[in-house]
Amino acid sequence: MIERITTAAEFRALRGEWEQLYCDCRSSNVFLTHAWLSAWTTHMAGSFAVLCRRPRPGAPLDAAAIFATDHHNRWCYVTEHSYLPGILCAPDGEAEALRAFLLYIFSHEPLVWRVVLHRCLSTADFHRMLDRALGALRFLWVPRGAVVPSRIIDTAVSFDDYLAQRPSKVRQEIRRKRRRIVQQIPGVTFAELPPTASSADALDIVAHVEEDSWKRSADTAIISHRRERDFYSAVFELGHNNNDNGDSGGPRGRLFSLTDDSGAIAYVLGVEYQRVFFALKTSYRADHARHAPGQVLFFDLIEHFCQSEQQLDAIELLGTDSRWKRELATRTREEHTFEIMRPGAIGLPYTVAQGYLRPKMREAAARDPHMARLWQLAKRIKSTALSISSTISSMTNSTSHGISKDRSNPR
Repeated sequence: MIERITTAAEFRALRGEWEQLYCDCRSSNVFLTHAWLSAWTTHMAGSFAVLCRRPRPGAPLDAAAIFATDHHNRWCYVTEHSYLPGILCAPDGEAEALRAFLLYIFSHEPLVWRVVLHRCLSTADFHRMLDRALGALRFLWVPRGAVVPSRIIDTAVSFDDYLAQRPSKVRQEIRRKRRRIVQQIPGVTFAELPPTASSADALDIVAHVEEDSWKRSADTAIISHRRERDFYSAVFELGHNNNDNGDSGGPRGRLFSLTDDSGAIAYVLGVEYQRVFFALKTSYRADHARHAPGQVLFFDLIEHFCQSEQQLDAIELLGTDSRWKRELATRTREEHTFEIMRPGAIGLPYTVAQGYLRPKMREAAARDPHMARLWQLAKRIKSTALSISSTISSMTNSTSHGISKDRSNPR
């Protein structure tokens, strides 16, 4: 049987069962821990659905997954302000669990014609799992969109060994930027906010940096939105008291900064979990941009983990890819998106177009300039159609909400 949870309060009440399932599944995914998802569902989630499976009424959970349901025609693995989504289940039970969840979604949500699996590994084992989940309808899944690279820095080595792995140009840049910032900003120091500090202390550092950051003008700063402030406050508090997770091995929020006499000039906020530090959010002050404080902070962070925290094996640089991440990373994890279509008047043609016609047209466009022009025209038509569809959908939803409100509040 499948149970559906759609509120943060319901999810918090599921803590004991979720943590038992997490333990039984031998999962090591911080973004599927109850502590992390409690913060996300409370502060960041729009419309979402947690699907939980029990083999029979009253039995313990044996599988669970969380989906974003903001779009009327698709459900997606949660990836906004979260990473590495998936299904909590026994290691060999993912195909069966995915099949059960797909059957539930397509039978209970008539408007949903596709389920999107974001940030998955495109391995032969994963493809076989999708085939097993869909059975005779295995042709209904297709890869979609560009590959998303996730950069990783291995820190289970000495800092000298790490530098030796970097290209000569990168090594020179690291040394030059560290030397310059020390010369031009006397008293600049690298430090971690102590575990005894409060989330208010962490936000003070974030605010001091972001009030003069490019992220403030781009509206992507933590301090730009209340829900972002609340979410990252909760993230910092993870592991700082006994109520965050049932054991001491749960995720722990950490904040590092580079400071001068006036205060912080750069920060990085993340979570440590099972020997990995996940760097979630970072920024620097624009008035110090010429000194590259954000990059220098990461140089210092890498050296700190290599030399002083042998319990940590890696730093994961989450978020949008950039050149400095590529230069610092020692390896890359490639993440892919897959779509599973409902068999029907929309899903079947979409599968044929995306899974078969689109790759052939792309190959032809690469060979023939005439086909390349047609390909670009087709993409523009698609973009326009999607924009019109989105506008109509928004108008329809607004109208339906207005009707519902009028009916529930008769004059």
